Amino acid sequence: MPLSTHTDKTYVMGTQIEIKIVSSASKINIDNILQDSINIFHQISTRYSRFTDSSELSIVNKSQGKLIYISPELFQLIKVSLKLYEDTKGVFDPTIIDFLEAYGYNKKYNFDKLNSKNLNNEIKKLVSTRPSFKEIQLNAADKTIKLAQNQKIDLGGIAKGYAIRKVKNLLLDNNFQNFTISAGGDVYANGYKDNGNKWKAALFNPQKSINSQKTEIYKVINLHNEAFASSGSWARKIGKFHHLINPQIGKPAKIKKPVFIKGKDPLYADALATICYLDEKIAQKLFKKYDCEKINV
Repeated sequence: MPLSTHTDKTYVMGTQIEIKIVSSASKINIDNILQDSINIFHQISTRYSRFTDSSELSIVNKSQGKLIYISPELFQLIKVSLKLYEDTKGVFDPTIIDFLEAYGYNKKYNFDKLNSKNLNNEIKKLVSTRPSFKEIQLNAADKTIKLAQNQKIDLGGIAKGYAIRKVKNLLLDNNFQNFTISAGGDVYANGYKDNGNKWKAALFNPQKSINSQKTEIYKVINLHNEAFASSGSWARKIGKFHHLINPQIGKPAKIKKPVFIKGKDPLYADALATICYLDEKIAQKLFKKYDCEKINV
């Protein structure tokens, strides 16, 4: 059978997910693997969303001061997050929820707090009193965790990249070699399109596109067996607030051009995009370690 492209889409993790597979396999086999791939995104969102009270992550966040058992997968994700925290000297901080909620970025999206006269004082107090990510106690032997009081974890900095990594491994394990996995500004491309050409990704200016309703493309790049991730202040932006918080001062990072990162592992490309937006000097020191590079626009 000739090669053809098969696509499935869903909306989860607050973004559009699209998976394309180029293959000559039977339609039923491709439909099944596409459904399994889509399910991975839903499973990760269900298990690790801080906005869902019943998720494993929410249960952990409610356990402050108590030692509890967690799944091996969540243990590994928190361990990776801790390593990124250490490598970036706290720039990448998965306990950033306290700041986000202080601004009103919770499941109720109560951004009325942005108008509070006490907001700056509350943020300053958090900076000086909040527990460090280093205070999280992880025990590899029995997969337990203990959070400090007033401490919560958010996996938003690596969740999409991790989901893409899992889908990538599923497809390769099932002998599918030509595919793309897209989750908002994060992509992984393997092999080739059905015409034999490499996959392409457009680097666009989302802020200008939102304001003018016209897409401004910085450049188009080829992707072959590699990941691509972007980070910027256009998402979840209310007035001067956006979700990329500098944890050292508790305030949103200075608004600038979006950051585009290419790398071999979608999880680390995802994380390095956030890190690079917050502190490019720190990110540059980690590009080689995590096999990533910044794409200049």
